[in-house]
Amino acid sequence: MSATIERYQLAVFLIGSIALGSVATWVLAGLPVSPIISLLAAVPISCIPAVLAVLMLRVGGDVDERRAFRRRLTKWRIGLRWYVTGVVLLSAAHVAGVALATFPDGVFPFHLDRLALLPLFFVINLGEEIGWRGYALPRLQRHFNALTSSAILGVTWATFHWVALGQNPSRPWGYIAVGTVSLIAMSVVMAWLFNRTGGSVVLMVAVHAVYDVVSIGVVPLADARLPLLAFTLSGAVLCLIAVGLVLLNGPHLGGRPRALLRSTPAHPTDWQV
Repeated sequence: MSATIERYQLAVFLIGSIALGSVATWVLAGLPVSPIISLLAAVPISCIPAVLAVLMLRVGGDVDERRAFRRRLTKWRIGLRWYVTGVVLLSAAHVAGVALATFPDGVFPFHLDRLALLPLFFVINLGEEIGWRGYALPRLQRHFNALTSSAILGVTWATFHWVALGQNPSRPWGYIAVGTVSLIAMSVVMAWLFNRTGGSVVLMVAVHAVYDVVSIGVVPLADARLPLLAFTLSGAVLCLIAVGLVLLNGPHLGGRPRALLRSTPAHPTDWQV
């Protein structure tokens, strides 16, 4: 088993994250409906990618790879402008989509007091980002350019959330489709931020947390008159941002992070299934 994991560790990580995340989400979906309970239930689910990443590195990683992984987790001195850029790009995309969807009736949902939930969202998103961007993205970029890598990771990230997206009683397949496109676009934007900052997982957690607290709490889709339309328009804005970054930076999205990859030589088979 350990030899198989070592040989195909990237595939094991991606498929394992989807399978375990889907089962855990399905099980926890049976809990009593409450916003706080739902948020707290998300914490163990989000830990699945982190646990699998650590397991993959323990079984199949070498000393240099584990050292590079730890550096990514603690890299936070990247300049304030990158935190501002990441937060504004993703959060503004969501706000713009909701604003466009609610413009006809003039009712724009806004609950500034829910920013108090931000620390909880940091905890919720920490586990995901340790796995997605801390472990998987650098490994994917050994084999593919940043655009392809972020697209693969975006599909994995979306599939990980399909059970949750499908819980919406109205048009669940619509939410799954829009959520998939949105997360792929968001993955491209986050890969650009990741590469331009030399691989800061701290930035990824911060950007992810702020986006979630804005989209779930401060400007919630649930309060929009046409939530699926608002979700679709937000996804469209994210896609425009992602396309713009690709046109400006090329498929490597600001430069291949060679410093991150140099200490972790590629294993030709770790992607094969």
